[in-house]
Amino acid sequence: MRETAPRRPGALRSLVPDIRLPRAARTEVAIAAPVLFAVLALAGLLLRRPGKAPAAAPVAVGCESSR
Repeated sequence: MRETAPRRPGALRSLVPDIRLPRAARTEVAIAAPVLFAVLALAGLLLRRPGKAPAAAPVAVGCESSR
């Protein structure tokens, strides 16, 4: 079966993601992006090793148990 739509140039270009951000939001995103990355990385680390999460949490927040 042949393609029914005519071919047009730019098929590969349409696969490239186009992300635009308003100029007013660029500063806030630049500040928040490293924080978001760090939070997600820490969550991934703790979820990957669930047995270590309870032991690592007090160390991460600087809290020591009296037990």
